[in-house]
Amino acid sequence: MPSPELQPVAIITSCDADATCFAWRGRKRWWLTALVKVGFRLRLGTTAVLADPQPALTGEILFEDDEDAVCLPDDFVPVKRRVDVVVVGSAYAPNRQPVTELEVGLKVAAIDKRLHIRGDRQWQRIAGQLRASEPQPFTEMPLRAGRALRTGDN
Repeated sequence: MPSPELQPVAIITSCDADATCFAWRGRKRWWLTALVKVGFRLRLGTTAVLADPQPALTGEILFEDDEDAVCLPDDFVPVKRRVDVVVVGSAYAPNRQPVTELEVGLKVAAIDKRLHIRGDRQWQRIAGQLRASEPQPFTEMPLRAGRALRTGDN
């Protein structure tokens, strides 16, 4: 139930962004969370371009071909300690020439993330031990958490 003390709050943005706010009850008081959402189109070797406005999501969006993988998370979370940076897309081999692995990265202000991408591998039993095959060549690889090799680093 909304607090009777809360008044509507207008959010004015300096760009074409989806903006809203919502109230929620903490342990001892009401809080107001502002939500501003912008998206960018990324192209190799160019500056990021503001994308069309993206509406705030009131639930997770899953990949159509993998209903266990979250494509876009719910935006309406009362507290987020940091900004969300979500990349939805694929890694592309340079000049579309097949590679077995490559490194991709994204830097937004102080956030700097790198991924080492390897081609698909199969688990094989060799001399009684389970081992990954050599990576298969690829020109495009979807970026999805479910494709990551599970190691102690992730």
